[in-house]
Amino acid sequence: MFEKHAKAFSLIIILAFVLSLGTLGVISLTDTDPVISEREQRELNHFPEFTLASLFDGSFFAQSQLAYDDTFPFRDFWLDVYGDLKSAVTVQSGEEGEVFVPVDDDPDDNADVGDDELISLDDLLAEPFDGSGYEQFTSGTEIKGVVIKDNRGMEVFNGTLAGAEAYTNAVKKIKSLFPENNVVAIVAPNSSAFYADEKYRTGNHDQQAWLQLIRKNLGGIIAPDLYSVLDSHKEEYIYFYTDHHWTTRGAYYAYQQMCKQLRVMPYELTDMEEGKITKFLGTFYSKTSSSILAKNSDSVYYYLPLVATKATVYSNIRTMTGGESIKVIDPKYSGGNKYKLFTNGDNPLIVIETDANTNKTAILIKDSTGNAFVPWLCNHYSKIYVVDPRHVNGNNNNKLILKDFLADKPNCDIILCSFIYNANNITGSYYRGLLRMLK
Repeated sequence: MFEKHAKAFSLIIILAFVLSLGTLGVISLTDTDPVISEREQRELNHFPEFTLASLFDGSFFAQSQLAYDDTFPFRDFWLDVYGDLKSAVTVQSGEEGEVFVPVDDDPDDNADVGDDELISLDDLLAEPFDGSGYEQFTSGTEIKGVVIKDNRGMEVFNGTLAGAEAYTNAVKKIKSLFPENNVVAIVAPNSSAFYADEKYRTGNHDQQAWLQLIRKNLGGIIAPDLYSVLDSHKEEYIYFYTDHHWTTRGAYYAYQQMCKQLRVMPYELTDMEEGKITKFLGTFYSKTSSSILAKNSDSVYYYLPLVATKATVYSNIRTMTGGESIKVIDPKYSGGNKYKLFTNGDNPLIVIETDANTNKTAILIKDSTGNAFVPWLCNHYSKIYVVDPRHVNGNNNNKLILKDFLADKPNCDIILCSFIYNANNITGSYYRGLLRMLK
């Protein structure tokens, strides 16, 4: 009797398993496959077109497997399950309502410019660097990870004295090459400076102190006090909850401070048309798969410039050919990473022409933090060159040496805009790319 029931039970289990697989197969074949994963900020793999060549070289089956993995039925549900399991095994910080997720790599260090043709640190200005009073940045605990609290993801800053000295020396080198030009150094703190618990904001994690240190050593260079102004607006939506960038409102307050020091009247937010794209899940979500962040997606707000703009990305900087038109702000952007609605993301060189009729020119040397800063410049400059040091000087065609590039552009305002991690990270692609531009 027992064996009879056992066989019946086994048969039921087998039939249920086969039925489940069959049901999933039917759903997979008949449902509409998504093109974009908003949660992962990427385009999903699609099933390839069948050819004999792809069959024999194995690429047909390899691409088909990737496509099936990306379009598996109820995929978002399983991503939620994975996020919950991952959260359950992450290190708890001990604070009520707080989760710490270890993350090794930085979300914005996404290029490799190589180590060749770098200007050496010895070739930078050898002016004395005054680090007195900031000994906290000579030691301290390095914390790599994402803190999640109050539905907000935050990365922990690990400041160093060496990073502060290297960054200020690089900016001073630019000023020495262009003593008659305005040189502006904009370093954006990250969100943990305002919303994280004290242990993530003190010692070598103190972003206010680190920013004070570089401003103390940047004599003759315009370096707005962004910490103070952003702190005064921290109750506003100035940082994303699921992403490491500031919002366009956060960038606006930096733009205001820059205008004051350049003695230019900034425009008001109310002067421009506002819009937004919803359901943005950023780098903190993609790194942690946190179900907390998944349930609290961001909106990407934008403010359209008051002037007409024409933006061109150049794939060949040497000849300035191969131009591709893009939009400074694309209100209809439908890709996975909605932050790319600003300047279509990161590009080696963008040339923006406007009808501002000011006859003023600027070059913005930036990481992705600067993408949301670009639109604010358009109302004030007739031409803007937007350069990402992480994506130039990889070959002869996209070589960009700053002193050569600006040789025929007198009185060009030189604006550096990066977030604090890249300013501090002397081994990162942003800083190494900057050194290559100074060769």
